[in-house]
Amino acid sequence: MSRYASLCIRDFPVVALRRAEPELRGVSLLLTRSGQTPQPESRILCCSAEAVARGASAGMTVAQAMARSSDFLLRPMDPEILHAARESFFEGVFTVVPHVELAPLSEQSAQAVYLEVPEAGGRFRSIGGLASALLSRLTPGGFLPAVGLADRLATAIVAAEEAASHPGEVVLIPPGGDREWLAERPLALLHPDSEIQAWLEGVGIEYLGQLAAIPRDQVATRLGREGVRLWEQACGIFSRPLRRRFPKVDLLEGVTLEWGVDSLQALLFVLRGLLERLLVRLELRSMAVAAMRLRLEATDGTVQERPMGVLAATREHKVLLEVLRLELERHPPDAAIAKVSLVFVPEEARPEQLDLFRPAGPPPLRLATTLARLASICGEGRVGRPLAPQGYRPEPSVLAPFAPVHRPDTGGTRGWEMAREKPATFLRLLRPALRIEIVGNGRIFSALLRNGVSCGIVRMGGPWRIEVEWWAEKPCCRDYYDVELRNGGFCRIYQDLNAPEERSGWFLSGIYD
Repeated sequence: MSRYASLCIRDFPVVALRRAEPELRGVSLLLTRSGQTPQPESRILCCSAEAVARGASAGMTVAQAMARSSDFLLRPMDPEILHAARESFFEGVFTVVPHVELAPLSEQSAQAVYLEVPEAGGRFRSIGGLASALLSRLTPGGFLPAVGLADRLATAIVAAEEAASHPGEVVLIPPGGDREWLAERPLALLHPDSEIQAWLEGVGIEYLGQLAAIPRDQVATRLGREGVRLWEQACGIFSRPLRRRFPKVDLLEGVTLEWGVDSLQALLFVLRGLLERLLVRLELRSMAVAAMRLRLEATDGTVQERPMGVLAATREHKVLLEVLRLELERHPPDAAIAKVSLVFVPEEARPEQLDLFRPAGPPPLRLATTLARLASICGEGRVGRPLAPQGYRPEPSVLAPFAPVHRPDTGGTRGWEMAREKPATFLRLLRPALRIEIVGNGRIFSALLRNGVSCGIVRMGGPWRIEVEWWAEKPCCRDYYDVELRNGGFCRIYQDLNAPEERSGWFLSGIYD
């Protein structure tokens, strides 16, 4: 039989802000409404435990809090940071247990995640092992929730909320013990309606055990449907299915800047923090980055969307930051930036099973990192595997994503012996071909000129004519020659027969190695 667990974090906006800015840990924080500069009359929506110890509390005005201590740090609540933290919290739990519900942020600024726990902990063999696995997954992201486990989801929620004042505490209610455990808990833990709570307190009911002792019919008569729901929760019999959801495919991290950023170095500093948090979430999924999308919102309201491809899926922080830096250097923002969002498109890292009879190659993730670094240095579209496109011209080529292809050696060692006996000659094609001039009389050539430098011709073979794409606006008609030069070199040249008469139609196509 499955049981239910609730993971609860109190003052979650403070936890989300410290996740984005670790240097704020231990600081007395006061958070006000998002989108406004804190004013003396602004209401405090959430405060850290350090601020509570100095006399602050949610609902106070800033002026009331500052009258108790001047060491408070005021910050507006950032919805971008809060949203990313909620998704990260949910994803960390989902990687351990697949049946998960993300609860909305409560009025008391608490964030909870509900999950269905398999019998005896499932693959973790015990409930304690499951709780340890959850905490170990969430701690790297800056989350330390309290855990409540019970037969019913409502009981688990109450247990986690009561333990939330002690982060990391685990409350395990034994099977069949929900009603007994709830009996000594105060009524306020169920968050009843204000009218119902006032009536119950008026008749002297302060604990859940007292409410459970009242017959159901009397509760229904006096308090209606909502009262019956509270009574079932107090008895430990209320149940509802989980509202399951799945993590979003793309990972999003964003931040709203209090002051506009207009320098590249400052913007890269902000992006470095977004990258670090995204990579922590990505590692939980055991995936790599296939593409990125950068969204910049300027102080004047203009928005720029910049998709950026990554040559090979990688989790290398330096490579991804270099890709962002090169993109911003090529296309710098036109105005100061007020909001930054970065999206990761995840992809599984390429696996590879090595052959026992081949030398060990580089690990797939390390090879992908090298390719991504080369792409960040050379530029987009300049690193890959050359392929011949469909067509008839001999020189065009396109770049395809690099992926090593295993070609089994079916010829034994004889092929290597023949290669050593008769080395092959290769033609190194020049793309694009270099324009040259030919010195000669008719078909008898004596030298070729390139940038004013002359090189004599000893002998030559050809011509070999090709005529392709005769239907096109500019058909291809060429005569190719193989030439031996006086300096000992060999090359291939061609004459473009369709070139204008006023321009030389001779080109150096390739050099023999």
